Formats: sequence, structure tokens, C-alpha cells
Amino acid sequence: MIADDIDLSIEVPVPQESEVTPPAGPEEFKVLAPHEAIGLGGVLCCGLPVRRLRTDISGIVLRPLINLVRQVTDWTDPLGDEGQYLGDYRFLVLNTKTASGIETFVQIWSEPFDELTVEVGPGDRADAALQSFADQIRESLLDRGFEIGGNASNFRKLLPVPSKEDAPRVARELLAILMDVLGYDGRSDLAYKFQQESNLRAGHLVTGLSCSALQILCSRWGLRSRICPDENNLLEVHDLHQEFHLNLFYPQPHRKAFFWEIHCVSFLDLTQEKANALMSEVNGKPHLMKAFTTSEPHDLTQRVRLSFGINLAGGVTLEHVRCQIVEFLELVRRLRRQMVTT
Repeated sequence: MIADDIDLSIEVPVPQESEVTPPAGPEEFKVLAPHEAIGLGGVLCCGLPVRRLRTDISGIVLRPLINLVRQVTDWTDPLGDEGQYLGDYRFLVLNTKTASGIETFVQIWSEPFDELTVEVGPGDRADAALQSFADQIRESLLDRGFEIGGNASNFRKLLPVPSKEDAPRVARELLAILMDVLGYDGRSDLAYKFQQESNLRAGHLVTGLSCSALQILCSRWGLRSRICPDENNLLEVHDLHQEFHLNLFYPQPHRKAFFWEIHCVSFLDLTQEKANALMSEVNGKPHLMKAFTTSEPHDLTQRVRLSFGINLAGGVTLEHVRCQIVEFLELVRRLRRQMVTT
């Protein structure tokens, strides 16, 4: 926090809470439609020529900030189908300016069924004045669990997937960072920007999926799954007849925990003769499935890995992903029956 010699005891009139007042309570929230692009903005606290008391700032800002945080992090669907929001994201940016003219901000980023990202800036910057300010706030943020990260090199930390009850706690932490770390004292506007956007394109195309999103989709498609505790990009999945894996490969550089490809994987334990015959048949055909052995050549029983890739990079529908997984399972079942009867 940047200190100065302004008298903290000066009392000032409290203006209206916001030029664009956020909802007064959760019951008044607008239910945001899945994949709908929405942007809101306003001023939570109007700047004055003199410093405000901390209690005045909290009294003006905290209640609407709690409501805004809840709007960002609450992905509850009125019909109980939170999976409709897969591919969407929301963020809230609180920005202000120091007495020396440095633009500062605190922001949160939320996606369905995923951790909440909190960022504070400026972080590491090429500009000397911005970097000097970042160096002044660095230790305070490190003590609060932040570290430099992300493409913008801001101070960043992750919070557990929030529930509705977590909004007050998150809002208080954001306000404390603004006042105690960034030095907000009410002499400049505290503005906010709220946005909901979607990674889905026209026709609801996805260009990547996270493991948590894929797990929700599996549940909707009638497949039981769990995220492997040792590998957060691997799902162990069961249908009525067999177990298989869904591996996520090639992380996207600009989207946290999202991947470009899904690999469907199943294993068959066969004799060497049957394993060689299976690999010859599968790899000799122009389909997406490939087969190879994961055992030593001299082992009497060979473990054959069947793998089927689904590329999301160009944009695919969720129905396409489902159909590809179904096709993979049908191929595996056919090959399994064939190996048993031969």
C-alpha cells in the first residue's frame, strides 16, 4: 500500500453506491442463458478529492460486490442442468487508479465446475513505473498465496470451486486486496466490468474441453466416470459392458485446463498370436483407431492398447464428441468378441 500525508480522519458525504446499481439480492438476479454474451459495467464507488474512511468504502462497495461475485460464480441452472453452461466463462474486473496515476485491478475468472482464478495487476511489466509499483505490492501478494502466472504475467492464485455461500468470502478478499495491497482509498472511481462469454462458436462448436467438463458430459451421456487422482487429464470411464479411459492431450496455452484432443483408450490381454493378428487388422484399416502392444516382446500374454483420437482444434459439436466415443466403444466390443471366438 502506498502511504501519503492525507488526513485519514476527514469525513465525507457518501454518494450513491453505483451509477449502474448491481442486483440488490440473489432473488433479483437475471438468469443468464447458456452461451449468451452479456456485458455490464458501472462504478461501485465514486472518487472524491479526499480520502474516505475504510468503513465508508466497505459500506458502499461490499454488498453490491458480493452480488456481482455471486453472479460470476453461480452456474446453477433453473432446470437443474448445469451442463448447459459447458464452454461458457464469466469474469469480473475491478479497476481503479492510484494517486500517482498507476492503473490497478483485481479480477476473477469463473468456468462451470472449475476452480476460480483470481488475478491482481499490474504484475511483471516492461514499463518501469508499472514494474516499480508491482515490486512494492509483490511481498503482500505472495503472503496471500499469489504468484506470477498466466499469459499476462499478473499475480494469480486459484481458489476451490466456489459454492453460493462462498460469494461473501471471495468479495471480502477482493475488497481487502484493493484497500490493503493496492492502496484504494476512495479518491478515484472504483469501476467494475462483468462479462459472460462462450468458447462455443456458431452451432455450439467446442474447440477444447477440460477434464471436469468432459466428466459432466459423460454423466449426461450415461457413462460413469471419475478423474484419476494422480493424473488430472485422465478419466476412468465405465459403460454397461467395459471400462475404458479418456485421456486429454495437448493443453491449450491461453485457456486454463483446456485441451485440444481426447484419446479414447481400451486394453485387451491376448496371446502373442492374437495380439499380432489384432494389431495387423486394426492398423491395416483407414480408421481412427490404432493398436499397439505395451508388453515386452517375450511375454506370453500381450497387453494391446486400442486408441482412438478426437481432435477438437477445428471446432466440433458435443454431439460429434459423443458419437465418436460411441463409435470407439462399438469397435472395441466387436474386436473383443472377435478375439474371443477365434
